[in-house]
Amino acid sequence: ADTTGPSGTVTINGGAPATAGALVDLTLSAADASGVTEMQFSSDNVNWSAPEPYSTQAMWTLSAGDGLKTVYVKFMDNLGFWSAAASDTIVLDTAAPVVAAQPTGGIYVAYLGVQPVTLSANEAATIYYTLDGSIPTDGSAVYGGPISATDANPTTIRYFAVDPAGNVSEAKTELYEIISGFTLTVSKEGDGAGTITSDRPGINCPADCVENFAVGQQVVLTATPAAYHGFLGWSGGSCSGTGACVVSMTDQQNIAALFSAPLKGDINNDQRVDMLDALIYLRALDRNPVGVRSDYVPSETDPSGDGKIGLQDVIFIIQKIGGLR
Repeated sequence: ADTTGPSGTVTINGGAPATAGALVDLTLSAADASGVTEMQFSSDNVNWSAPEPYSTQAMWTLSAGDGLKTVYVKFMDNLGFWSAAASDTIVLDTAAPVVAAQPTGGIYVAYLGVQPVTLSANEAATIYYTLDGSIPTDGSAVYGGPISATDANPTTIRYFAVDPAGNVSEAKTELYEIISGFTLTVSKEGDGAGTITSDRPGINCPADCVENFAVGQQVVLTATPAAYHGFLGWSGGSCSGTGACVVSMTDQQNIAALFSAPLKGDINNDQRVDMLDALIYLRALDRNPVGVRSDYVPSETDPSGDGKIGLQDVIFIIQKIGGLR
């Protein structure tokens, strides 16, 4: 005797991984020796719809809210036996993707006149784009990697995205005007601290040490040491000495600034420990043999580290001058 329910399956929207709408198509299949007569559905495998005549097609409304959804179905045979629940899943996604270009449209100085542009979406999506100013469609080129905007002509990129659920993003347009240029790279050397800035917007190292500048432009670099640190000079390109560094962008340029750490005993901050420092210390001691209070001597250059000018500091400086330290 047949005492078991039918066996069956359910497929949502033909097996699609996602849907933008809550109302979905169900494809059903069930078999039983006595025949299949009814079916019923559930979104949670607990609360079931009223039984209805068996069919190979049905419509079902998914539960509210985006996310992974499961549809359950049970089938009943002619003898009144119900099957175990069969199920299928699909992602409900009602939000359109958001697309962006990096960098956004504008005027850029780019190395050898080529500026790569990256398109992206905030979720898995297919991005379609055009470069001829026409409106993109799902028949347009599919984005697969950086697009080159060049100095040959202004470049217009129009693009949009479609996610797996079929949601369509806002269409965007970016216009690029590219000026051919070379890259200026600056670096900090030595054990000191400081900043390197350019007169033209761009370089502010250590935050921003690499920038492109137009071919033939002159860029003036200035090195500023941190308090009690020293700037010892430039290297690279045509720059030397401790004055401003003037760079002509006729090729790739690499410029380094050498900074030194504070010198113990350099009370006048001239990046040397010499007799002048010793005299300053001795005069201070002459006025106050007990020691000058801490706000007279910076901790960065205090030889003894006690925050005062004392005899041991003078001895340190004389030994330093004599090469004993």
